[in-house]
Amino acid sequence: MSEPVRKHAKEIGGEELICVGTLDELKAKGMMVAAGGACPLLVVHDRGHVFALDNRCPHLGFPLHRGSVEDRSDLPLASRPL
Repeated sequence: MSEPVRKHAKEIGGEELICVGTLDELKAKGMMVAAGGACPLLVVHDRGHVFALDNRCPHLGFPLHRGSVEDRSDLPLASRPL
């Protein structure tokens, strides 16, 4: 996966919204990494929904985009590579 994407940012209602690509681009790739303000974000398209997660493993800090997305209940679970 390439460097984090940040096509443009826009402030709405005091919150910064980051555009990383179109829904079709995300569907084709499955996941994209975005340059967030405080941390890199992993944006995932899974079962018709879009999720944004901190791209770092909370245990060891590894980038989650190098792992896989698994179906565990109602939300996707990103697992880091071993």
